[in-house]
Amino acid sequence: MSQRLPEVTRGKIAKTYYRWCHYSTLHRRQVKVFRENLIISTVMSSDRFEPLVESLERFVENTRQLGIIVSDFRQQGQPTINQKLHSLVTGLQDLDKCKSCLQDAQVPLELIYQYVDRGRNPQLYTKDCMERAVAKNEHVKGKIEAFKKFKLALINELSNVFPEETQKYKALKSRENNT
Repeated sequence: MSQRLPEVTRGKIAKTYYRWCHYSTLHRRQVKVFRENLIISTVMSSDRFEPLVESLERFVENTRQLGIIVSDFRQQGQPTINQKLHSLVTGLQDLDKCKSCLQDAQVPLELIYQYVDRGRNPQLYTKDCMERAVAKNEHVKGKIEAFKKFKLALINELSNVFPEETQKYKALKSRENNT
């Protein structure tokens, strides 16, 4: 079940995206790098999201071009601005059509709140998750080793106190391991 983002968070994401588009003078290569850092490519790398990624790339590029045109406005550039605005509207319609591929997509809320809202690279989320998993794995591995050592020490102590019962236990364990 996918969770819907609170209005405040969606607003922050939109503002962050707008600032990036507005102040950015990135070239096409840098736009591709931005795309690779998007949540979509980090969390959901699937062919079914390709139309969405392509629509986002076109939308970002049109926004960048519109920013360049508007920053050096001249009256004869008005038709070009109108065309770019129309392409932005068309791009938004294309993005709206792509929403069906996101209906069942689940994005961890931690990724949005702690990474996207704070302007951090979403790929750091994957790295941090992997580091936490490795640390937890090492912790559990240490516990397993401690229990193994405890078991050996317990059997040794029990064999000193209860030698006959320990022999029976070892015989039962060896039969279980053979079957």
